[in-house]
Amino acid sequence: MATFGIPAQPASRRRRVVFSIVGGLVALAFLTSTPNVLAPWMDVNVENLADPAHMRWGLALEGVVDLLGLVCLVVALARPARSALLAQYLLYAAVLAAAVIVPFSPMFLITVGLLLLVPLTYPYPRELFALRSQRGPSVVLLAVAVAAAAVLLPLAVQALRTQATLPRGSGSDFNALATNAEHLLLLALAGLLAATRRPGWKVIALGVTTTYAYLAVASILLPNQPNGWGLVGGVASLLSAAAFGIAAAVAARHIDIDPAGPRTASMAQGL
Repeated sequence: MATFGIPAQPASRRRRVVFSIVGGLVALAFLTSTPNVLAPWMDVNVENLADPAHMRWGLALEGVVDLLGLVCLVVALARPARSALLAQYLLYAAVLAAAVIVPFSPMFLITVGLLLLVPLTYPYPRELFALRSQRGPSVVLLAVAVAAAAVLLPLAVQALRTQATLPRGSGSDFNALATNAEHLLLLALAGLLAATRRPGWKVIALGVTTTYAYLAVASILLPNQPNGWGLVGGVASLLSAAAFGIAAAVAARHIDIDPAGPRTASMAQGL
């Protein structure tokens, strides 16, 4: 029987091998988008865009959020029994991305199907349908995540509304606004899931903190990019990074001082 997200019994060797192989192949596939994180400093055009110089902000947003998902996948592959939340994030991210992008680009279902292979082969499938943790959610981290989501959600909705008014087309250029909306929502989702403090939450919390810090730098370096956050947004993103970092530290400290003992609490929660 699993206890608050950490399975009591190991999965079969066959399931773990299949998960490792499938997850490794998916990770290699998603590595192709990681060069986009260099967009704040140079023109990146791995997607054969017509005008990459005017899409550097969007590419930076896409690259860093995809990198967050890739980190979650790699950690889940390294220690699947203690990464239930990371597998959950990949599952929810695939469903959310499909809901946002597929109406504008049906071929995106191929990418969604590829990503869904990870939760489908996860060795502990029952853990994908629970959000309860031993210590419960972190109120402080949840408050920060909700506040951030309250800012990101309207931005995503506005991007989708604008995207819907554009003529139908194909390619990354056409879907730029929908792609932006997708990654804004995925970032908000990651923050909310981190607040559950399920196994793997610290990885997501650190990833979200780093993502906001990166986006702050990108916004400051690219203040006039279309659909970017500008200097004001960059400062706000930096404050968000600080808030997430502090909230995560508080959430972790509350676990460490658990009356049952720091070692027991730490083992129960995992990273």
